Amino acid sequence: MKILHSFTLPVTPISLQKSGKRIFVVNGKPRFFKDAKSQAYQKEITLLCRQHLPESRHEMPLALTLKFVMPRPQRLKLTDSLAASKRPDLDNLIKGTQDALSEFWVDDNQIVCLWAEKQYAPEGHFPCIGVTIRDATNLFDDAQ
Repeated sequence: MKILHSFTLPVTPISLQKSGKRIFVVNGKPRFFKDAKSQAYQKEITLLCRQHLPESRHEMPLALTLKFVMPRPQRLKLTDSLAASKRPDLDNLIKGTQDALSEFWVDDNQIVCLWAEKQYAPEGHFPCIGVTIRDATNLFDDAQ
C-alpha cells in the first residue's frame, strides 16, 4: 500500500469518552454540540495537520494507522513494559483523532483498514500521535 501521508503530531493524546456531545432543542429541532474540551483538542490536531493536507481530499479507500504515545507514569520503571494497558481506552482515543483528521478524506466510510496502538513514552520522549495514511485501493489484492 502506498503511503500518502506520514507525520507525528506533538500533542498529548486524550480520550473524548466523557466529553461527549450535548443536545439542545432549538425551534423544536435537536442540535448537537461538542463540549469545549473536545473542540479544543480536535482544533489543535486539525491545525497541526494543516501542513500535511493534500491539495484535495482523498476519495479512494484508505488505511489509517494511529500510534498514541501516552505520558509516562512516574511509577513506571525503566525496565517495565511500555504497553499502555491502563486508561484511556484505545477506541476513545481513536474516535476524536479520526474526526480531527477528516480533512484528509471526503467521508469516514473511506477508512477500510485501521491499525491503532498505544504505549507509554520511552524515557526522554514526549507524548505524541503518529499518523500514517495509505492508499488502500488494492488492499485485498495482497490477501489472495
